[in-house]
Amino acid sequence: MSLLDQLRSLPQQVLDRLKELEPLAREYEQLRKFAERLGVPYAPDPDAEAEPEQPRTTAHGATRAQAAFRARGGAASAHQQRAGSHARGQVAGDAAQQ
Repeated sequence: MSLLDQLRSLPQQVLDRLKELEPLAREYEQLRKFAERLGVPYAPDPDAEAEPEQPRTTAHGATRAQAAFRARGGAASAHQQRAGSHARGQVAGDAAQQ
C-alpha cells in the first residue's frame, strides 16, 4: 500500500474508530448518571483530559499509533505477506499447518 493510499484511507479509519467508541462513550455517560443517582462520588482525573499522552514506541521503534495502524491493515503484516505468498503458490507446507 502506497503512502497516498494510506492517506486516502485515513478518514474512513477515523470514522470506523469513532463508531467503535460511540457505544463505550454512551455506556460511560449512563454509568456516570447512575453513580450520581446512587450517591457514589466520582470525579474524572483532571490530568487525563488536560495532557495528551506522549506517543510511546514499540520494541521496533514505531509509535503505538503506527503499530495499531499497521495492525488494522495500514501496511502489510507478516501474516498478509504469507497469505499473498500462498495465493501465488510460493510457500509450501504452511497451508497444511492451518
